[in-house]
Amino acid sequence: MPNATEQKESKASLKDKLKLAKVFYVIRSFFTPLKSFMPKKQKAQSKPKESLGDLEMLEAERQSDNQAPSQDLKEESKRLSKKTLGIVAGIVVVIIIISILIALIIKDKETKSETKQTQKQILKQAEIMSAQEVKETALPDIPMLSSINAPIVDDANLQDLIKKADILYKSGNKNDALDIYKQIASFSKAIANYNLGVVEAKSKDYLASLRYYDLAIKSGEDIPLSANNAMADAYYLNDPVKFKHYLSISNAYLNQISTLVPYPYIYALNQYYNGNYFEALSPLSHPSAAFSNGEKRLASKMYAIFNDNLNAYKNLKAVASTKDELALGQLAAREGNLPLALTHIDNYLISYPDDIKAQMSAELISLRMGAYANAARFMGSYASMAKDIPNPYPIKVVISPNIFDVNLAQRELWRSTFENSKLFISKILFYYAPYRVFDIDRALRVIVDGVLDTQINQSRLEESNSILVKGATISEINQDIAQALKRINNNDTRGALKLLEQSLKANIDHAVLHYDIGVLYAQMGEFDKAYYHFLRAYHLDNNDILAGNLALLSGVITKHDNTQLNASVAQSIKNSKLDSKKLRLYESMREWINDPRADPYIAPKNASPFAYAYSLVSATGTRDKKVMLEATEGLKSLQPNDLVANYLYGIAANFGENAKNLSLNLQYLFKGNLNLDLNPVFYGPTLAREIYIKIGFITGNLKLEKKILQDKLSTQNLNPNGIMQALAYLDIYDNNFEESYSLYNTLINERKEDDSNTRFFGALAAIGAGHNNIASLLLQLAKMDSSSNFESKYALGLLYQEQGNYNAAAQHFNSISNTNLNSEYFSFKIDDSKIKIPQ
Repeated sequence: MPNATEQKESKASLKDKLKLAKVFYVIRSFFTPLKSFMPKKQKAQSKPKESLGDLEMLEAERQSDNQAPSQDLKEESKRLSKKTLGIVAGIVVVIIIISILIALIIKDKETKSETKQTQKQILKQAEIMSAQEVKETALPDIPMLSSINAPIVDDANLQDLIKKADILYKSGNKNDALDIYKQIASFSKAIANYNLGVVEAKSKDYLASLRYYDLAIKSGEDIPLSANNAMADAYYLNDPVKFKHYLSISNAYLNQISTLVPYPYIYALNQYYNGNYFEALSPLSHPSAAFSNGEKRLASKMYAIFNDNLNAYKNLKAVASTKDELALGQLAAREGNLPLALTHIDNYLISYPDDIKAQMSAELISLRMGAYANAARFMGSYASMAKDIPNPYPIKVVISPNIFDVNLAQRELWRSTFENSKLFISKILFYYAPYRVFDIDRALRVIVDGVLDTQINQSRLEESNSILVKGATISEINQDIAQALKRINNNDTRGALKLLEQSLKANIDHAVLHYDIGVLYAQMGEFDKAYYHFLRAYHLDNNDILAGNLALLSGVITKHDNTQLNASVAQSIKNSKLDSKKLRLYESMREWINDPRADPYIAPKNASPFAYAYSLVSATGTRDKKVMLEATEGLKSLQPNDLVANYLYGIAANFGENAKNLSLNLQYLFKGNLNLDLNPVFYGPTLAREIYIKIGFITGNLKLEKKILQDKLSTQNLNPNGIMQALAYLDIYDNNFEESYSLYNTLINERKEDDSNTRFFGALAAIGAGHNNIASLLLQLAKMDSSSNFESKYALGLLYQEQGNYNAAAQHFNSISNTNLNSEYFSFKIDDSKIKIPQ
């Protein structure tokens, strides 16, 4: 028979055990600790009531038989004296008390024996059920409690009963599980009500679950644990009043469980739902094995709040299930690891193929990756059900922030200029491409007549050997070309183009006219039209290998199939009677177009500007600084005041320098003593304007450039379109979108600069200024003018997605699926103002 001290210690040990046992069957908790009421005194045990919500602790009933005094003693007492009678009576009373105690001891032993036999049967059944269950975390050993107020129970009995109930519930035997909880109620009313709350919560009967948690809270034991789960019920019931009520209980009684294993986790939940996020992270830095799942999930939430996506990902990954693959994908996307993000979401969609959030997450990630076919597939899937389900992630189209990042522009100058931009280096070749005439001397006399500062000299002209002239004499066509080139000298490129196209109408099959028109369109950024005219020129004269090569280059930009053209140009080179120097140049150019990492071409001394330009771009693939420097020095020697030649020389001379040094070294371009010729910026090809503005941006000279352009605009008496183009382009980089939009609007509607390039940048300015409907119209027109304007198609897809026209968006993304486009100008973000958040 244990003494009083041992009984007290055993009771305390069992109470701790019951607390721990309860914790291991907590449902997913979303909230903090709970408040408890003062524990009530235990009532005398009675038979269980019918209501499971009001189960009482059972006590062993005790019965004692009343013993009647002996008749013999009564007769004998009459004969004794009063003194003797008193002594005898005392002895009899002592004997009776001893008899009663002996009877009670025998009865108590019988009760214990019966209880132990019952417990052995329950334990045997529970062990059989437990063998089928996934192994649980073991609880600490707790000594057996001996009590006169409750049946004898050890920790194994309680654990096995709870496990058995859990197994029965999971297997669908809810009623049997409830019967087990009735047995548990004989050990602890609080545990029974708590676990009944868990059962109802798992069945999604949150109101019934709350009733049991309320009873568990009223029992006064481990109040924060029950209140915490009650908060989860209130959350699912969308009852913020009850949620706050249970949160206040949790706050008030948190210290009640300060010695229990789950205390750090419950404390962290408490701080989280009180909005104390830093305080919530602290106890999660040392997770316990028993609550690792919940603690790591909560830590992941905390890190995500603080935008520490990597740690958020790591914590969730450690305990992730299939349902977590979507969240893992979104965290990886926020960290910038897009391939990993898409892998996670694809894994999630295997199990949950109709999840709209997952589909739209995958669509947005695919857009970021440039996987446009994949994006179109997800968009099309969503479009089929979009009428009934709102887009969980609506977007807002924005101008890419990268173009405004000076540090990024400085770091990426080399790669954006040469390595990653076939378009830019192609523009260099078109900028220096020679114009074709039949008689250079006669043409020059016309070109330079009355022009003080000629842009076109003998080095920019190439005499044609073509004799395939139809509809006019060579002399007449030579005169038309010369007059057109004179207009270029007078800063009227569009006027020159108009003259040549008029001449072409009368001489539709004239190869030289097609070639020169192709050069002008390429310099204006109209590569589809340039491709057509170069290809026509080559087909009319297969001996014109340069026209064939420029057609190949335009075809690469516009994504045409060059297979047959490439073979034809190779055959023309093989059959050519050109001198060896020129033939080597053309052969190298064809090889470079097919493989940018081919050996660089080394221009001979006194080469043409085009030969030097090609030598430069051919060396970029192999990063051959020596060849690049020699080529740009050659360009400068021929055109010492040319802005483009000086810029290219600065890039080549500072190749390998860090970004800051490179930008500082380019400052020389703004020194007054350099006397740079800015006419190409004011009136010439688009390349000169683009280079001028980008130099100003990375060197911090946009304000100076703007003043120069404004002064020139106010004083010039020639065609102002080029200056206005430069100002409008500069305003985009200076974030003056409304001003830029106004200039482009004037150029397009009043000055009739309605080419696809101008419309495209007009749309860019319109988006920056918030005129998205106007932007859509301009992009549609730009797309119609140039089917290879892939940026326009991408921007239109984004705008359609923003507007909710998902089928049109999917069509546009599909149209650029084979382009490998990495948009330089457009991006998107989640439009938080359009997200429908549940109240």
